[in-house]
Amino acid sequence: MKVSININEDLYVKLTDYGIDIYAKYTMEYSNKSLNEVKQEIINERLFDGYHKFQIYDFMNIFGGSFRLGGGIQPCDINVIFDIKFTRQNKIEKLLEDN
Repeated sequence: MKVSININEDLYVKLTDYGIDIYAKYTMEYSNKSLNEVKQEIINERLFDGYHKFQIYDFMNIFGGSFRLGGGIQPCDINVIFDIKFTRQNKIEKLLEDN
């Protein structure tokens, strides 16, 4: 099956502690807050079931170089949710409940 996905679409990921560190360091480039303040904001931004929302392009830009083949520490859980078919938050939550 082939699927066409626009990189401006949204996806949802569960960041690991390593992923939060990467995102915090990326965010620090545009913030005057301390690293701990930025990390806490990232943790507080979690949506349903601990997921964070990113545009696919932003996710690739921030975390792309952090993934390792063959295991090791990853910036997020390997399961992601693409918000393409689903336009409302409750539909995505229903999908999670069904799995």
